[in-house]
Amino acid sequence: YYYRNNIVTVDKSIDFSRARSHIIVRDENGNMSSFLDKEILIELKGEIRTASVLVPWAKTYELKKLVAARLFQDMKRICRSLQIAIPCDPTIDLLDRIRVIDKETSTNAVFTIKGLRISYSPEGGLMQTLEVFWSEKGSVI
Repeated sequence: YYYRNNIVTVDKSIDFSRARSHIIVRDENGNMSSFLDKEILIELKGEIRTASVLVPWAKTYELKKLVAARLFQDMKRICRSLQIAIPCDPTIDLLDRIRVIDKETSTNAVFTIKGLRISYSPEGGLMQTLEVFWSEKGSVI
C-alpha cells in the first residue's frame, strides 16, 4: 500500500521504558561478551539496563556481536511506533507490511502493522487507525 493522499493524520510515539542498553550474550560453554548501545543509552538518559541471552551457537565474538546488534535493532524498531489514520480499508490486517509515504512529514518507509482500530464519525466517516512499527527487508516479525 502506498498512502500519499489518503493519510488523515500521522502521530509518532517513542517508548523506551522496556528497552535494554546493555546486552550480555553467552554461548553454551558459558563464554560471554558484553555490548552497549549508545543510542538506547541516550534514550534511557544514561541508565544502564542489562539483559542476558543464551545463544548456544554464538561461539565467537563476531557472532555474539551480530546477535546483540540484532537485538538492539529489534528493540529500537519496537520502541518507535507510528499511528496512522486513513479511510477504512477492510483488506488491511495485523502483521501486513505497508509502505507509508507522507507528504507532510519525511515519513517514507516500510512498516508492519501491530494494531488497528476502526472508528466512525458523521464528519469523517469510517476511519481506521493503524499502529505500525518500522520494518526492513529481512526483518523477523
